[in-house]
Amino acid sequence: MRQYYEAREILPDEIRSEIDLDFIRMDITDMLIPERAEVLQLIKDQFAGMNYTFVLHYCKHDTGGACVTENLL
Repeated sequence: MRQYYEAREILPDEIRSEIDLDFIRMDITDMLIPERAEVLQLIKDQFAGMNYTFVLHYCKHDTGGACVTENLL
């Protein structure tokens, strides 16, 4: 199972189709907790001042399962 941090910008419906949303996915599967904390801070810095969702994505495709996400922020 792979694990990813994912952040996605949230825009109002009226402009969503006109602008590309910011999105980032970072593979954190083999990272230690201090490394994950550093990646988390980098993502927060990248999305500072934006309205966004942030999830921990458990990807189970390699084992034939369905993905699961957990909201973090």
